Amino acid sequence: MERDSEKDIIVSFNNCVIYMDTHEVFDKEALERSLDKLFILRLQSENSGKIIKGLNFAKEVDLPIKKAVETRCFLKTEDGEIITDSLELDIFSISEAEKITDSTDDKIKWLKFMGADTSEKREDIADGDELLMDLNKSMNEFINSDEFKKKSEKIKDE
Repeated sequence: MERDSEKDIIVSFNNCVIYMDTHEVFDKEALERSLDKLFILRLQSENSGKIIKGLNFAKEVDLPIKKAVETRCFLKTEDGEIITDSLELDIFSISEAEKITDSTDDKIKWLKFMGADTSEKREDIADGDELLMDLNKSMNEFINSDEFKKKSEKIKDE
């Protein structure tokens, strides 16, 4: 599967390393890539003893798991022991969050904001939330900047 865009970020603090990834479709292949990256992080000496968490934000989730806004997965050993204290994978479904119309949950609002495909939708979602309004303003400034326009044109030409 080829993804339209790939955005990865690794955040390390205290006793935790968080690997964040975005997907158009989170499927078996994406799951395997995410697990591979978690194991690679786990094996790096500078992460020894740290809790490794994978946060995956997906427009659509195509896995045989319950349809939910957030699914938390733990790994198991060959003996069936669940590993909860060192490796964890969370899958956030933007499409499931978009189905919820009456929630004041900040997580739902953030997921809807991330999934918005127009600046107008982002602005509506951000309305009344100071942090999201600031983020939306920064995004609009960046999108309208000469630097972004030049990079966009360069990508289109390739």
